[in-house]
Amino acid sequence: PATTDPQYGVYGTMTARWRVATFTPGIYTFEMQADNVGTIYMDGEKLGSTQPYAGHNRFTVFNFQTANLEPQIHEIKVQIENYVHRDGEVRNFETNPAAVAWVLKDPYGSIIKTSLDQYGSEDFADILYGYDTYYSIKAYNISDQDVVIEDEWFSCDDYNKARLLGFTDCDIRAFLVKNPDIKLDACMRGKLDDDNWGKCDGDLMVSITAPGCPSNPCLPNNTYPVESAVDYNSSLQLDYVGQPSIGVGTDRYGNYASGGASVFLSDMLGNRSLGAMLMANGRVKDFGGQTFYLNQENRLNWGLSVGRIPYLYGYSSYGSSGGAVNIQQTTQRIYMSQASYLLAYPFSTTRRIESNIGVQRISFDLERETFQYIMNRWRPIERISLPTRDAVNLATASIALVGDNSNAAFTSPVNGGRYRLETGYAAGTKNFTSVIADVRRYFSPSNAITFAVRGLHFGRYGNNLDPNRTTAAIQPYFLGYETFVRGYSYESFNAAECQASALAIVGMSASGCPSFDSLFGHRLAVANAEIRLPVVGTSQFGFLNFSALPTELFAFADGGFAWNDNDELDYRFVRSDSEKVPVFSTGVGARVNILGFMILEIYYAQPFQRPNKGSHWGFSLAPGW
Repeated sequence: PATTDPQYGVYGTMTARWRVATFTPGIYTFEMQADNVGTIYMDGEKLGSTQPYAGHNRFTVFNFQTANLEPQIHEIKVQIENYVHRDGEVRNFETNPAAVAWVLKDPYGSIIKTSLDQYGSEDFADILYGYDTYYSIKAYNISDQDVVIEDEWFSCDDYNKARLLGFTDCDIRAFLVKNPDIKLDACMRGKLDDDNWGKCDGDLMVSITAPGCPSNPCLPNNTYPVESAVDYNSSLQLDYVGQPSIGVGTDRYGNYASGGASVFLSDMLGNRSLGAMLMANGRVKDFGGQTFYLNQENRLNWGLSVGRIPYLYGYSSYGSSGGAVNIQQTTQRIYMSQASYLLAYPFSTTRRIESNIGVQRISFDLERETFQYIMNRWRPIERISLPTRDAVNLATASIALVGDNSNAAFTSPVNGGRYRLETGYAAGTKNFTSVIADVRRYFSPSNAITFAVRGLHFGRYGNNLDPNRTTAAIQPYFLGYETFVRGYSYESFNAAECQASALAIVGMSASGCPSFDSLFGHRLAVANAEIRLPVVGTSQFGFLNFSALPTELFAFADGGFAWNDNDELDYRFVRSDSEKVPVFSTGVGARVNILGFMILEIYYAQPFQRPNKGSHWGFSLAPGW
């Protein structure tokens, strides 16, 4: 607000409204930053808010969709809330200013409205005809020696807009001199003919990262005196602490404790960030943690990561000794220790190349603890370490091309596409080449339906990889995860189905579970297709307006194959659970965004290669791919 506005001396929330015209159906994107909390509404529907104390050094993205082919005028409402200062004092806007900045992009990525534009006006007749945003000006780029602009006008009105974006008179003069074909009005011609206008001795300082703003509605230039400014502090400061957790428990075997905590730090501009996580689960050997550092000050980003994560598995068995009942609890631990160095170079906002080099150690621990039932209590008798497989030590390197121009709705992406093409090599205890090819496309002819397709390949190629998942130090991939092929998940198999699939092979009772074992391999190929219908959401995206629980219905078809050697490839469609053939499933489901905290997927699948199982329900906690 202006210093004369009565709101200037208050503490709390202030509101401003804009209007914008849309001409193209599709997904429109807001990019917003705020200090402290900014909340944005579109036609009365809340799109979201920035994070407290963390929305000023990185932008938050909000989307809305329109399917109308005719021009429409929408109202944008933005609220800025001034939280209590970090020092705990309650201050008004005069001594603790709050601010919000945003841009609105159309489905093609062009900026069509910004927070610099006039707000609060009652006269919106010019929105559909000839209205410009402050960013809709000529293509200034004085550092480009190859700029050629034909049949372009540059008026004093354009000059004023350029100044609002942070360009100096020196920048504008140099640009016009470099492009003599630009036609000038009398006002600008008078400026350019004045030899003293825009003199800067060739020192061109173009900056649009912190643009100025118009005199109305922004504050006067003398509102923030220079003597009140402080030096930029590049040190890392605490952004937030993850929700700490701690748990204790007891059962007939003893007492237990576990917990975890995480922190995230960054500098004022978000160029450098540091994160750390610590987890505990009872004993010292179950402690784990990970830390990373990311530097994005330059276009070539780099980072470091170091961590050690323990994975705990176990099972129990009953027995007897000397007339006493025993329980033997066997515990296996897999320790993933790694250190890596990351490089990333973005070609644009949607494409980048990544490279990663590092070292990795996979080690194992196996122990057995015996409990005996004595005097109405289970008492520990002994704990011994058991022989286990040797550790695996690897040096790794990879390079990947990554692209993502997709737009996500409440539960899954709705248009655009994503891809990741990666290859890597690991040398050490095992030598193999790894390949990842992941391509996804989303087609949304209207906001009422989305067609999604995906092709995916994970592969390890090498001669010394153990295909047996019970003995392999590097475990084969599992095809049955819900994010790959639905209807084949771990928990959906039972002993009766395993026995039936084994009988189909040998005609008699056999060990193992062929229907389950066929889903493992060091190479996976997956294909998916979905039709997605937003049922519950907002008035712009959903048949029912209830944004607390956005829900989409979908129909799917999944297919995949897991193998180790190319001679195992068998492309037949066979409805058998005892042969290693491609597996398929179809079904329907729903995804629900639960209060923005998590996305629950519930599905009903018909797995064609599980004749002894049939159709069944399943669920997972993950957004749509």
